[in-house]
Amino acid sequence: MNIAVVFYSLEGNTRYAAERAADRLEADLIELIPVNEYPKKGLAKFFHGGKSAVFGEKPELKPYEFEDGKYDKVILACPVWASKCA
Repeated sequence: MNIAVVFYSLEGNTRYAAERAADRLEADLIELIPVNEYPKKGLAKFFHGGKSAVFGEKPELKPYEFEDGKYDKVILACPVWASKCA
């Protein structure tokens, strides 16, 4: 069974969990990286991340490779901001 773990991580916590899952499941690891990074410190971090989640913003992502027909299962991993997936 082919499995992919697709993730976004702001500070590395989700990356850690995604890497562990991919390792145990022998899955491909695919990172999603926004073109414009979110702030990582202070009030700006909470403001921009929360605003993005509340308003359902979809940031432009850097190019990545993902062939959906190649995988039987896809696991998504992301931080939770304002009670929503980042």
